[in-house]
Amino acid sequence: MIMFRSLLLIAFVSLNTLAHEQTPTYATWSPSHIDKIVKTEIQIFNKRSDVDYFEIGVFSPDWEMLQFVTTWNIIEIAYLERKSIDIYMTEANAIGAMYICSISKIRSTDQSSTGIATQICTKLK
Repeated sequence: MIMFRSLLLIAFVSLNTLAHEQTPTYATWSPSHIDKIVKTEIQIFNKRSDVDYFEIGVFSPDWEMLQFVTTWNIIEIAYLERKSIDIYMTEANAIGAMYICSISKIRSTDQSSTGIATQICTKLK
């Protein structure tokens, strides 16, 4: 039993190094410079040397994709780089939004990749 727990602990520690980071944990919408449009900002820190691209998505409580606007839906973030992303939505769509997620994009031609995609979400207040 001790051996199993030790292996489980090692697995959790090593999987943590494969993830990227996203802040804040709980985001809020604020008015933008355009009438009836709200915005929020997230930051992504890339801790994965095998991943350079991340896809952004905004989801309802039922995990349905919602329409939003950002500079790029797929963002290039180099290893150990941090980027801020502004996300804009209409006030009507923002009411139904629950999560903002970033998903690592694995290149299909990358033979050295672990093949593990990570998804991290910010919950909207």
